Amino acid sequence: MNQLVCVFFISCSTVLYSMEYVSLDCVKPGQLRYTQANVASKAKRLGRTARRFDNGKSSIDKSGALPVIKSVVGFILVDGHHHFLAAKQMRDKTVPVRCIADLSDLTIAELYHYAFKNNYIYPVTLQGQMVDVPTSGWFEWEDMQDDPNRLFASLTALKCAKDSSGKIIAFRDPNAAADPQYPLWVKRTWNKIENAFIEFKIADALYRAGLTYAYSMGTNPNDPLLAAFIEKARKALFDNPIQVLELLYPRKLFKEICL
Repeated sequence: MNQLVCVFFISCSTVLYSMEYVSLDCVKPGQLRYTQANVASKAKRLGRTARRFDNGKSSIDKSGALPVIKSVVGFILVDGHHHFLAAKQMRDKTVPVRCIADLSDLTIAELYHYAFKNNYIYPVTLQGQMVDVPTSGWFEWEDMQDDPNRLFASLTALKCAKDSSGKIIAFRDPNAAADPQYPLWVKRTWNKIENAFIEFKIADALYRAGLTYAYSMGTNPNDPLLAAFIEKARKALFDNPIQVLELLYPRKLFKEICL
């Protein structure tokens, strides 16, 4: 028992500017919402590599290391919450992480404000309320809520990445049943800072407009029911603009969009 405690202490105390495996118990969430459908799809993919890494303790290779910040409460996840939850669902013991900032000299209050200002965390509830600064400890994974509008934002995005030659390639969200004929917005995956928590910001804007995606609408953006909801969302986001959102208004056919 004492040996396990010692290993836990070392894992949580080491500054990691390279990729390393740490205990799942060392990692805290940087947000309060997720989508269960996204976790399920990622867990299914992780099933193909179930605990093949870190001596049988992790299903995630080092190449998929999750970005974290080191703090007084342990490692706080900056991105990759669905991957982490999928690893928990797989009953992994460790996950690979990459420390991008050491904020361990900050108090919890200082950490909260600095991390939020610098887009490291998004402490906003499903009701759109900023949570109070934790007086002790940090948010727990059990505090997270399933967010349907977060899934909707992913389903309706035209996502694009750059290949090794710099060419821009469009791809479909893995949870979507088809490419959206009329995408709602464009997500350029290389713009990490500009796009920080953008799906949540879209979700919050839609909640404020009185729009909530229902799972019964399905995951095919071209289905008439979901397509009609997309157009309501497009109008709501145009009327209440999000500064960093690349909204496709008026709507454009997928093949007509210049990336």
